[in-house]
Amino acid sequence: MKKSVLELVFALFTVSLLCSVSTSVTAFVEEWIPCVPNSNYVELSFCMKDQIAYIKVVITFPTPCHNVSDWGEVTKDGYTLGANSKVWKWTGVCVQVIWTVTHTYDLGYLEEGNYTFTFKAWNMPVKSIEFTVSQQGEDPTWVKVAGCVDRYGDVPAYGWLNVFAVVDEWAEGWSVFVVPPPGPRILVYPPPPIDYTIYVVKIVNASVVKLDYDGANFYLSGFWAVSNVTNPRSIEDIIRLVLGMKVVTGELNVTDSWSRFSLTIEGFEEIRGNVTAYRIGEFQTPWEPIPYFDINYDYKIDMKDIATIARSFGSCLGFDRYDFRADLNFDVKIDMKDIAKCAKFFGKAY
Repeated sequence: MKKSVLELVFALFTVSLLCSVSTSVTAFVEEWIPCVPNSNYVELSFCMKDQIAYIKVVITFPTPCHNVSDWGEVTKDGYTLGANSKVWKWTGVCVQVIWTVTHTYDLGYLEEGNYTFTFKAWNMPVKSIEFTVSQQGEDPTWVKVAGCVDRYGDVPAYGWLNVFAVVDEWAEGWSVFVVPPPGPRILVYPPPPIDYTIYVVKIVNASVVKLDYDGANFYLSGFWAVSNVTNPRSIEDIIRLVLGMKVVTGELNVTDSWSRFSLTIEGFEEIRGNVTAYRIGEFQTPWEPIPYFDINYDYKIDMKDIATIARSFGSCLGFDRYDFRADLNFDVKIDMKDIAKCAKFFGKAY
C-alpha cells in the first residue's frame, strides 16, 4: 500500500513536470504576430504627378523581423481617404538592423480641395496626413534655408534656423537661440556665469508658402509653437521647454537677395539673422525628396553628413556635442531617429 502511494505521487509529479515543460515550450513558440507600427517611425508624404495624386508610406522598423503582407486598398469618403494594412512581427531571434519598407498609394484623380489620408494597421489608425489638391499641372518647387540668429529685438542673440518647404503647399522648420549669447555654443552645463534665456520656435502649420512675395525672396506664414526658459540647469528643464510650447501666429521673411531673414512671432520680439545657405529646386519625379539631410549643403548625402550626426549622437540641446544641424527632426536630441533619416537617403545627390 505504501509503495502504491509513492508510485502515485511519483506519477503525478512526472505529469506535472511534463505539463510545465510543455507550457514553457508553448510560451516560446516563434511565430508571426500582428503588429501596429509606432507612429514616430511612419512617414507619409503627398505628391501630384500628371494630375494624379499619390501618398507614399515609409515605415522604419528597428529589425528586419517585420513584414507587410497586405497594404490594403484606398478607401474614399468625400475628402477623407485611408488604407488598412496588415503588418506582422516575428517573435523569434532577429538581428538588430534598421529595416525600411515603402509603398505608394495611387489616389487617382482628385478634384481640388483639402483632404485627409489615414494609414491604418489592423484597423488601428497609425498616422494621418492633410494635403491640398491643386490641379495646376506644374512640378512643385522645394526650398531649403539655413541661417544664424544674431538679434532678438534690439539685443544680441545667438542660434540657428532651419526651414524646409514646398512652395504653395507646406513647410516645416525650427529655430533655437539664446539671449544674450553666452559663447559660441548654447550650454546648460557647465552653466555660463550670466543670466540667459533659451528660445525655441517651431512651425506647426504653414498657411502661405511663397517665392518672390511682397518684396521678400521667400515668405511663409502660419502657426508656430514657441517656448522659452531662463537659466536652465538640467535636462528636465530642456524637456519642459519643449513640452510647454504654445501656438501663436507668425511669419518668416527672407530678403536682401537671400542674405537676411526676419521671424516675427506674436507676443515676442523680432528674430533676425543671416542666411548661411539656401537651395531651390523642382521635383523631377513624384518622390524626389527635399534634401533635408544634406547637412553641409554640398549637394549630396554622404559620410560627411553621417559623421556630423555621429559626433553628436547621444547629446541634447544645452549640453556639449549637441549640433543643431544634426537634429533632423528637432526633438532637441540626437538619436537613432536622426541617423535613420539620413541613412535612408545615403548616396543621393541633387
